[in-house]
Amino acid sequence: MALIEAPAMTEITMQLRTDAGGIEGHGYAQGYGWFNVAWFIGTLVGPLIAGWIVETWNWDVLCYVMGTVAAITLIPILLFTGGKKKDTTG
Repeated sequence: MALIEAPAMTEITMQLRTDAGGIEGHGYAQGYGWFNVAWFIGTLVGPLIAGWIVETWNWDVLCYVMGTVAAITLIPILLFTGGKKKDTTG
C-alpha cells in the first residue's frame, strides 16, 4: 500500500484544491476517507472474484480478465491525467 498511497493522495489533494489554492468541500479528511473506502472495497472484493474465476475456470482466464481490466482502466487514466497541469508554484 505504501507505494501507491503517497502518489494517490497527492492527486486527490490536488483535485480538492481550488484555483485560488483553498480546499473544496470537507478538505483532506473527505478525500482520505474516500480513498480508504475504495481501498477497502478493492481488498475485500478483488480476491473473492479472483478466487471464483480460478475455481470456476482456470488461471489463464484470470490473466485474460486482469489484462482486460487493466486495458479498460487505462482509458480513464489517460483522460483524467492528460491536459494542462496546474501551476502550483504560485
